[in-house]
Amino acid sequence: MKYLITIFCLTLLNTDCASNKVRVGALFPEAENTVFIYKKYSRGFYNEFHIEKEKITSYLNYKKTKFSEKSIEKKDWKYCLKLLNNIDLKGFPYLEAPSNLRQTDRALHGALSIEIFEKDFTTSCHFDHGNPPEKIKALVEHLLHISGAETR
Repeated sequence: MKYLITIFCLTLLNTDCASNKVRVGALFPEAENTVFIYKKYSRGFYNEFHIEKEKITSYLNYKKTKFSEKSIEKKDWKYCLKLLNNIDLKGFPYLEAPSNLRQTDRALHGALSIEIFEKDFTTSCHFDHGNPPEKIKALVEHLLHISGAETR
């Protein structure tokens, strides 16, 4: 009887952990009102990109008075959503940066925020610019590529 209860509990725990991951596709398959916000900054430098469905807005200063806009191609936007669907959103703010050079001013701070307006969902992750956590590396590199920002 003890073995049966142990096997049942282990099975229950295993299936519960697998179902705790929150994916974008499960919550909102289209995610049309999603905004990716990528910031890279240090004490004397600031650059922020807002990547939306139809445009990319680049802010060049803290006050956001200097900015530029450009359109985004549909295939790039769909690829962003595909990469986002591969990320566990519950664990997103707890991703650990592979390095902490930003704390010693040897690298710019990098931060990726995701806002999904259908569910009033916002989450952020902080890391060294150019060295994001492995789980979001593909998404960050694609966002930097389409926004025209350099990686280093």
